[in-house]
Amino acid sequence: MHGKIAGCSFCGSPRIYPKNWVGGFLVTINAERQVYCCRDCDREGILLLFRTEEERVKFAAECAQENPR
Repeated sequence: MHGKIAGCSFCGSPRIYPKNWVGGFLVTINAERQVYCCRDCDREGILLLFRTEEERVKFAAECAQENPR
């Protein structure tokens, strides 16, 4: 069972927000298929849910090692 700690699927950042759909053919997209934008890496993707903050931090650290800026 997943917790309520969310993070970016690319960098693990908690600084994410849902992308607002305006018009188009997916107007009624539900929360399970919502696309999120990250304020830290500026990428769009799905939301990852973590059980604990420690898991999110570990994921973010692994992403930073694999993809240094």
